[in-house]
Amino acid sequence: MMQQLIYVFLFGAMFQFLPVRELPAQDETAGRMGMMDFSLRESRASVEEKLRRMNFNRVPDARPGWEIYESGTQKYQSLQLIAVGFRYSGDRLARITAVMASRTTESVVSDYLTVQKRLKRRLGAPLHDMKAFSHPYRWGDGNELNAIRTNRSHVWTEWCSGGEGGDAFLRLVIVDDHTIRLDCQSVSLMQDIAEH
Repeated sequence: MMQQLIYVFLFGAMFQFLPVRELPAQDETAGRMGMMDFSLRESRASVEEKLRRMNFNRVPDARPGWEIYESGTQKYQSLQLIAVGFRYSGDRLARITAVMASRTTESVVSDYLTVQKRLKRRLGAPLHDMKAFSHPYRWGDGNELNAIRTNRSHVWTEWCSGGEGGDAFLRLVIVDDHTIRLDCQSVSLMQDIAEH
């Protein structure tokens, strides 16, 4: 069975998503994914070399189990890339998280929809597209930002390699009224981390 390999790249001032490519059937890495020119299961040495070339600065002792890097001035449209975090299982990359901020709080929903649209064009229909709001709010009522500000909403989209139960997923989330998070992880490698 062919497995999907999804690469999501972030270069300088351009947030570019590359199309899905197929892995050879003999590759045992079910559903490898990645972003920012990093692929899940990539070696720590390779990731660190790429970060050095991209001028990312490591944040010492930021969060136990994570390696966090500040990105400086990298942007995508009105989004500012704040930081990127990496988790490893042994020497292999298991999770990548990019945190981005909108230039204004009023643009967080439109920024989210812009990134989501680009991902849909490149990766196809998502496995989940969640827009849940608590009363009195609902998606499309013009008050989405108020719902987000008062923590009365859950807005996220998820793509999964191999469909439901696949080993890797990419998730786009509105965190708060000015922050969007893009998360990519290998389920099996994260389970290895949890077991140790």
